[in-house]
Amino acid sequence: MAVLTASFSPPGASNGATVSASDTGDATAWNAVVVNGGGSAAFAYDNSHTRFGKALAAKMVSNAAASVVEWTTPYNGVTADFGRIYLYPSAIPSAATKFVTPGSGGVTLQIAATGALQIVNQSGVLGMSSTILSGQWYRIEWHFVFSTTTGFMEAKIFTSPDSATATETLTSASNLNNGSAGTSLLIGCNSFASWNAVWLQSAVARATAYPGPYPVSTASPVVSGSTPVGSLLTCDGGTWNGTFTLTYQWTRDGSNIGGATSSTYTTVSGDSGHNVGCTVTATGQQATNETATASSNTVAVGSTSSTAPTMMFGSY
Repeated sequence: MAVLTASFSPPGASNGATVSASDTGDATAWNAVVVNGGGSAAFAYDNSHTRFGKALAAKMVSNAAASVVEWTTPYNGVTADFGRIYLYPSAIPSAATKFVTPGSGGVTLQIAATGALQIVNQSGVLGMSSTILSGQWYRIEWHFVFSTTTGFMEAKIFTSPDSATATETLTSASNLNNGSAGTSLLIGCNSFASWNAVWLQSAVARATAYPGPYPVSTASPVVSGSTPVGSLLTCDGGTWNGTFTLTYQWTRDGSNIGGATSSTYTTVSGDSGHNVGCTVTATGQQATNETATASSNTVAVGSTSSTAPTMMFGSY
C-alpha cells in the first residue's frame, strides 16, 4: 500500500482558509476534518510558522474539544505503521491530549500538560523525560504494530527536528492488545482539552520503516575537475541531514543539460565559454514526494587543450 503524506501546504491553499478533505494537492486526501467546540477552535492553513520552503502549515486550535484531521479508508486494515509529524506548539495543552490516534485498541500518543510525549495503552502510560517546549519545531515519529496478543508501540522525539538522531525513544512491551489492525489515523487534538495553538507540517503514515527527516542540505555539493573541453567533472553530492537517494542534473549557465544525470560529466564543445554546475536532489526515505535540491559551484569551461606541433629539423 502507498505511503500516506500531507504537507499541509497544498497548491491553491490560502492563508486562513480552513483545511478541507478536498484539499489533496501534494498530499493524500483526508477523509475527514473535524473541528468541534466552537469559539476559537480551528484547523486552518497559516503562514506564521513554516518549514522546508513551504508557503503554509496547518494551525490547529482546540477549544476543549476535538480538532483533528483523519485518514480512514486508506489507513483501515494496516497491521503495522511507521509515521511522522512535525509540530510547532505556541503553548503546552492544558491537560493530557491525544495527538496521534490509530483508532484501534485504545492506544494513542499523547502530550501531557507537562509537555512530555506519552504512549497510552492497556498497560498504562509510558512517558518520556524529554519535554516539548513552546516556540520551536519538533519532529515526532512512531511505530505501531497491531495485534490482539503481540501489539507494540514506539515513539521517538527529535528536539533538533532535522536531525537523524532521536533525542529520546519510548518503547512499549510487545504484548499489547491494540486490535488486529488499524482502522483510522487521527492527527491533532483528539481530547477534551484546550491547546492554543499548534502548527503542523509534513505528515507521513503507513510507511514500512521510520520515515526519517525531511531532506535538508547541510553542505552544498562541490564540482571538481579540469576545465578544458573533454575533461571529466565530478559532483560529490553534498551533505544532507540523513541517508537519502540522490539524483544529479548537470547545468550549463543554469539550464539543464539533456541526458547529463549521473554524478560525473564529460564536457563537450558546446560547454566552451560557459559555466557548468550540478543540481542535486535528495528524495525522502519513505515519502517519495518529499524532495529538496542543492546547487553546486560552477566550473568555467575553456577550449580544448592543444599542444603546438613539434618542428623537426635535420640535414639531408
